[in-house]
Amino acid sequence: MLSLELNKIKEIKAQIYNLELSAKNGLIAEADVIAATGVAMKKIEKLKHDYVDRVHSWNERDFMPRTKDRGDGVKVNYFMSRVGHGKERKQIIAKDINELYEKLFQFYALDDTTIINPNASLLDVYNVYTKVRFKDAFEFKTISTQTAYYDQTIWKRFFADSKLIHMKVASITQGMVFDEYKRITGAGNIERKTFNKAKGLLDAVFDTAMAAKIIENNPSRMIPKSRLKFKIPKNNSEEVYTKETRDKLFNYLNTVKPTVYSLAVQLALCFPLRISELTALTWDDYAPDEDKITVSHEIVFTAENGKRRVAHDVPHTKSNTAEGIRSIPVSDEAKIIFEKLRQFNGDKKYILNSSGNGKKPIGVNNFNRHLKEFCEKCGVKYYSSHKIRFFGATELFNKGVEPEEIRRIMGHTTLQMTEHYNRTDGKSNIDMTKWNKIFSSDDETES
Repeated sequence: MLSLELNKIKEIKAQIYNLELSAKNGLIAEADVIAATGVAMKKIEKLKHDYVDRVHSWNERDFMPRTKDRGDGVKVNYFMSRVGHGKERKQIIAKDINELYEKLFQFYALDDTTIINPNASLLDVYNVYTKVRFKDAFEFKTISTQTAYYDQTIWKRFFADSKLIHMKVASITQGMVFDEYKRITGAGNIERKTFNKAKGLLDAVFDTAMAAKIIENNPSRMIPKSRLKFKIPKNNSEEVYTKETRDKLFNYLNTVKPTVYSLAVQLALCFPLRISELTALTWDDYAPDEDKITVSHEIVFTAENGKRRVAHDVPHTKSNTAEGIRSIPVSDEAKIIFEKLRQFNGDKKYILNSSGNGKKPIGVNNFNRHLKEFCEKCGVKYYSSHKIRFFGATELFNKGVEPEEIRRIMGHTTLQMTEHYNRTDGKSNIDMTKWNKIFSSDDETES
């Protein structure tokens, strides 16, 4: 819910907009609008100060000017205050106290998408949306920094050159958006999956405008996708490791000098785990007497200090559901790998421990970099670590394991998601006797 100050700011901005509109239509003298706007802006400034004073933890030192050397012997004054908590605190610096108030207001109020000019362009709304996303990523950590940056990539690829972005968002119609989507898809320029990502971003930007009461309906959500043409996706049913390539890679790694990464790849080939779950495994998760591992946490990367991404061990898996917490059997081959890893990292927390202070697991990027190198050396086509998980699920399907049990092992909440990981070609699962009875005439099957 909006605070009282933010609600009043919204109302005053709407009044300013109506005054400007009246002046444009010749109903009010421009001089009167300028005078009224000046009074209104002073009210907004006071409301911003009141809002900051209520939500910000001030220090007495913040109201006193500080001095720094500009580098040429000239000293300049500035004001500074800190925001955030613990190690996540950062400095807000301004040339005077009023600018400091403004910057603090922008910091605290950015997650309120209703503070948008009613005359805003689509680009203006996108910029507010982006700031909110980055605040969610860096401050609240409700989304990953990778997700926030990916939004920018999608925008630059599909919308940065669009004629729509400089238009007033309230004047953009569904037909205009549909034409924009036809420009993007053309005669089949992109796959439906890629288009959905672009559309999802534009949906969210228009939703931001709706939340700000600039528009009443989202012109992007009701687009008839059936009238668009998409590129036929490549059949990727075979785009995973096979039993043959898995064994070839595994056996090659048995011939090289063991390292934490060669053993990490071999261990990955023994389980259908997410890479974030594999790297999070600790010795407490491994029960050799029971021949099982317990999967109950994962490694995620979040940004600290606005830039650096740091590994965090969180007490849940990607699904963040009870199904994500599970026990998985350990094969004889996997037990051998665990014993080798004990020789490397037995006194450290993580089974796949990186070098250094012994408190951090190996990174995903480094894992994939070594995996690619190993694949190239043994003549196996490289796929990322996630395709090892596809391989594990596919082999379980091939060996006739019940889908419900595969779902449990994978940590999925639905069988539909589990089936997505099934890359079997179906040939070995067909009973030809039943097939002939279905697709042959009665006379032929009885002869």
